[in-house]
This record gives sequence, structure tokens and C-alpha cells, in this order.
Amino acid sequence: MTAINHAVFGAVIAAAIPHPYVALPLALVSHFLLDSLPHFGTTSLNEFLKVFFGDGILILVFFTILFVKQPIHWQLLAISAFVAMSPDLMWMPNALRVAKGIPRKKLNGIMKFHKNIQWGERPWGLAIEIPWLIVFSYILVSIER
Repeated sequence: MTAINHAVFGAVIAAAIPHPYVALPLALVSHFLLDSLPHFGTTSLNEFLKVFFGDGILILVFFTILFVKQPIHWQLLAISAFVAMSPDLMWMPNALRVAKGIPRKKLNGIMKFHKNIQWGERPWGLAIEIPWLIVFSYILVSIER
């Protein structure tokens, strides 16, 4: 899933269950649940960069709205959103190694699990991710009213 979908879903969890000891672990688990669903993925670097750039813009807008509007429990919503996105940070060291022309390190157990559950990464996955974003953004706004 794109980072914005992980973030919005994590925030929905925190809005629905405003208890950090419950919301934050659920947000973390939600990352792997969402990644096990069909979602965007491509081998085309150009297509990936376009979606990655758009995703980054949406993430900035999302966190800016949380900061400016400051809905109830907004700090928990922001932290939960970050926690829901955070497992993807495990890919950064190997991505940087590849960019520098250095061989990748072997995947550890959690990385293998994370990679294996993403069976449904396809370019057409945006057709799932866009409605997902719309629906869960609406749910988040509805809960926060």
C-alpha cells in the first residue's frame, strides 16, 4: 500500500480507539494487513517515482492538516499514522545501498515475511488504493466530527 493509505488507516484506528496502548500496536499490525491486500506495485522506475512523489505530497498534506486542524487526540492520530507507515522504513538501507552501487544485505526474518505477504503488488493496484483512500479519509473525518 502507499504510505498515505497506511497513514490514514493508522489515524482511523487511533480515532476509533483513542488509547495509545491499543491503537499503536494495532496501527503497526495494520501495516502488514494492508500490505497483504492487492495494492500498487510496479517494476517500472518511472511509474514508481510518479506514485512515490504523489504519495509524498499527500503525506505532507495529511500531516499538515492534522497539525493545523488539531482534531481531538491529534497527536495520537499523527503518531499512529507514522507507526502504520513505519515498517516500510526497513527497506531504506537496501534501497540506499543499491543507489550507491553497493550489494544489498540479505533479508532478515521480518523482511522476508514483509516481502512474502505482498503477493498482490500490481500497477492496477491503484484502482484499489484510490477508493481505499477516499473511503477511509471519509471515515476519519466522520469519526472526528
